[in-house]
Amino acid sequence: MRGIVQMKAAGSQDWTLVKTLPANVANGDSVRTGLKAQATLIFDDGSKVELGPNASFTLEEASGNRASLQLGFGALKAFVAKLQGRKFQVRTPTAVCSVRGTEFRVEVMTGGRTVVDLYRGLLGVEDQQWRQVLMHPNERLQIDLGGIGSPSAVPSQGEIQQSQFHTVMRREMSLDMSKEEVQAAAAREIKLAE
Repeated sequence: MRGIVQMKAAGSQDWTLVKTLPANVANGDSVRTGLKAQATLIFDDGSKVELGPNASFTLEEASGNRASLQLGFGALKAFVAKLQGRKFQVRTPTAVCSVRGTEFRVEVMTGGRTVVDLYRGLLGVEDQQWRQVLMHPNERLQIDLGGIGSPSAVPSQGEIQQSQFHTVMRREMSLDMSKEEVQAAAAREIKLAE
């Protein structure tokens, strides 16, 4: 783990700060990360889940051949060991992702919108209306309260960086305009005061 990570035992209302590692997570326990924190959950079979910043999940079940997580918000990346008869699920407010031996990322956004990126293996995704899509490597799928979308290509690193650059530039331009407007208003106030 890195940063502030908290756990809540099943049936409890109190969150406690994780201070020592390893910390065992039992069925029904919840884990959440702070704004700049990360946590990694490692299963007995070698599978692991990396929880990103400002995220929360509940371990619904982890036994023998079955694991199930409920991602409430934020993002996680899962690396699932390919084992015979192993079932691994990630549930979000709008989707259920079922896998065997795969690498994928799930993010829950405002309003429960879920974005799933598949890097390796196959991934079955189901929405709340029981519509299903089988994802293939390098596909992205978005699910919201209206249902499941169609798979598209996962954006390349260059496309992600370009999108982030444009977002920053739009924000900076709006800040500059706001700054100019504030300066003009201040100049008017000074003129009126004189």
